[in-house]
Amino acid sequence: MSRVTVSAAVIMFAAALLSSMRARSSTPYPGIDEQPAQAHFDYDPLSLPAIVVRVRINDHQSLPFLLDTGLNNPMLIANWAARRMNLAPSGHTITVSPGNFKMTRAAVDATIPGTSGSMIALDSHTAYVGALPNLEVGDDAPVLAGIIGAPMLEGSTWTFDFSTKTLTRYHGSHTPAPGDQFTTLPMREEYHNYLVHARLPEGVDADLLIDTGSTSCCIASKTAARMHSLSVIPGILSSAGGLEVTDEMLFPRVGLGDLTEPQVVMYSAPDPDGACIGLDLLSRFRVTLDFPGRKLTLERAADYGKRLRLDGSAGIDLGLRPKGFFVDHVDNDLPEMVRSHVGDRVLEIDGRSLSGLDLASAQSLLSGYAGTDAKLLLLTAGQQRVEVRVLRESEFDGDPDPVVGLALSQSTGGLLLVSSVQSGSPADQAGIRRGDEVVAVNGVSPDRLTPPQLGRQLRSRRVSLTLAKGDDPLPRVVVLSAPLAGE
Repeated sequence: MSRVTVSAAVIMFAAALLSSMRARSSTPYPGIDEQPAQAHFDYDPLSLPAIVVRVRINDHQSLPFLLDTGLNNPMLIANWAARRMNLAPSGHTITVSPGNFKMTRAAVDATIPGTSGSMIALDSHTAYVGALPNLEVGDDAPVLAGIIGAPMLEGSTWTFDFSTKTLTRYHGSHTPAPGDQFTTLPMREEYHNYLVHARLPEGVDADLLIDTGSTSCCIASKTAARMHSLSVIPGILSSAGGLEVTDEMLFPRVGLGDLTEPQVVMYSAPDPDGACIGLDLLSRFRVTLDFPGRKLTLERAADYGKRLRLDGSAGIDLGLRPKGFFVDHVDNDLPEMVRSHVGDRVLEIDGRSLSGLDLASAQSLLSGYAGTDAKLLLLTAGQQRVEVRVLRESEFDGDPDPVVGLALSQSTGGLLLVSSVQSGSPADQAGIRRGDEVVAVNGVSPDRLTPPQLGRQLRSRRVSLTLAKGDDPLPRVVVLSAPLAGE
């Protein structure tokens, strides 16, 4: 079965990407580079946690594509991009899941503009064209033209340097010069998916997909149940198939070859084939994928210490009005000086203008990383500009958050459904069953909550869910209270 994973942040922060991409030149480049060649890619762990490169297809203007080694199709192209490039797909049709997108085959010559003025040829001449709704933001603002999968890369060795945001392509197999702290792992190939062996806590071993299309690291839920984590909170996974509310776990260490990586966050994946290494962990390294030689080399980056970070929370939720962003909610445990600014407009976060961002990307910038200050430039009702600083805390700090015993999934159609219920949990005792539709969380419709906000609502020790069943026209309200430690 074809597999496509689309980073949550790619969906969230598409407007910011469009602005940066429009500034790039699309001047034609002479010749195809058969020597080791470099190209730039876009990546930002907060506002754009994905590898995005510009690609020229059939000599048309270059367009931005997501580079996803977890995709076992050569290339997926959105309908709008195919029209712009005058592609006329014909022939074989496939279904890409999750998302069940119907795609039609097209012949392409795809190249990446190199930094030296040459072109880096991709390996396959096959692409599939169709609707990719999660890569498009309205009819007037399409962002990503499509996705590059592993088959487009398999004839070469590719090195990704997240410090300089450059990729290097070597023809055939290539072994990088060893650094001070590095390891090389064998890769196992299954239908154009590439996996490596990882050592997990409690002596558990697992094969993980190398997935640059995923922000997060994931482990199968049955495997996760065999391990002890430092802390567990409800987390949000996003893909082309929608949202999954599942356990987000902090592990003290994960072994990869000769390296032992501390403080690794992994999500419990309901899909047994969903175990992967995403960019949160890969971006700690200079990554070399030797596809012909079936080897992965990880070299710790020069600024490795700064890359050992946990997502933070400022305790502030943003809202969006026609005039811009505003402070929608402030946690009660923050000082009154901060809480008094509810309703004020937010002009900047950490010195960065919010112009061109959507709500989810602005919220992600505000959340930032644990242990750092969030600096907000606000415009009060009296038209005064004030700066407010809040220390970001880790969601894993303090006592482990409650686990109320249910997992939720949100389809591309927008319905938030109960996908599983843990036996004996508060959710099970309240009569919640698989397939129930969640109409509201703490009185708020799910479609009004960004993924981070939804996760925070579910992390409350007391959460109210409004549920609807297919055979019952009247919704019911269920209040779940997680047991305190020792109960």
